[in-house]
Amino acid sequence: MNGVTLAGIAFLVWNILAWILKIFPIPHPSIRYILSAAAVVLTFVPFGPYSLAMLIYGATAELSVTAVALLILALLRKHLRRKGQLAAEKRLLAAVVVVFGLMLYPGVLGFRYHDFYADGYAGGLFGYFLITVVSSFAVLRLWKLAGLFILAGIAWRLSLGNSSNLWDYVLDIWVFMWAWGVWIRYGLHKLRHRGMVPSVEHS
Repeated sequence: MNGVTLAGIAFLVWNILAWILKIFPIPHPSIRYILSAAAVVLTFVPFGPYSLAMLIYGATAELSVTAVALLILALLRKHLRRKGQLAAEKRLLAAVVVVFGLMLYPGVLGFRYHDFYADGYAGGLFGYFLITVVSSFAVLRLWKLAGLFILAGIAWRLSLGNSSNLWDYVLDIWVFMWAWGVWIRYGLHKLRHRGMVPSVEHS
């Protein structure tokens, strides 16, 4: 496991425990923080030949910098301000991820003649394309989105992951599925608001 994936697993476990503690609320914040920290530590402690972190890694494989950032955002969401702007930026990020995924995965699976994954190695075209995306975000003053991809580029240059391909620091299959989920949910919300999709009523 690499540093990026280790961080992702730690924040994933923290988020899962935070969700569990919503079901079984504990009144004292200090106790919640202690339990969360203890759960993260125990995740990496081997019990027999494997640790829980190794089992999670087997299920998730390598996590991208984007995935780690989304896990951190999920953990901090209730403390963030300007949530309307944040939601709009999240949809924009999801749109970019969908485009990236549609560029990458068909070629990797052999459904397209050109394999864009090969452009992610040093000297490849994807680095220049990502610089263009970051520059566009900077012009639009979308600093968080620009910073996210800058961090992915830094992690790639410092070889913080096992891969030498920039794509693996920007995108993974979990982020790609998250992005589709964001837009499907948003589309259903808009259709429901217009009365085109019936709302689910709870009795």
